[in-house]
Amino acid sequence: MSQLQGAVGLPNKEAASVAGLSGTALSIAFYMLCSSMALLSNKVTIYHIPMPASIFCLQIGVTLAFLYSGRALRLLDMDEIAWANVKAFLPYIAGFVVCLYSNGRALAASNVETVIVFRACSPLCVSVLDWLLLG
Repeated sequence: MSQLQGAVGLPNKEAASVAGLSGTALSIAFYMLCSSMALLSNKVTIYHIPMPASIFCLQIGVTLAFLYSGRALRLLDMDEIAWANVKAFLPYIAGFVVCLYSNGRALAASNVETVIVFRACSPLCVSVLDWLLLG
């Protein structure tokens, strides 16, 4: 009998559902926290060092160093980088870089609230374009 089942008297399926829901809610909360902190720290950094492209290149470089260090210490299991995989994902990589650069330019030119509003509107635009173009 699970702890949740014994604590609230729920059957196994309901206990698993509640546990899954709380895990999902916790994941969403942590994602929101990390995303907002990254946005604020990028705004402060871009305010003091007005070179968004350089800042994001440094962030990507540090991320790569962290990943490869984790792999070297056998803390992370990563595949080798293969040119075939890079070639297949090149449009997504280019889109990601364009989004990062646009985000940095928007942070340099406007306040955080404006960037948040436009970020929140992008799923709406995607859903409308999905409906128009894909049926």
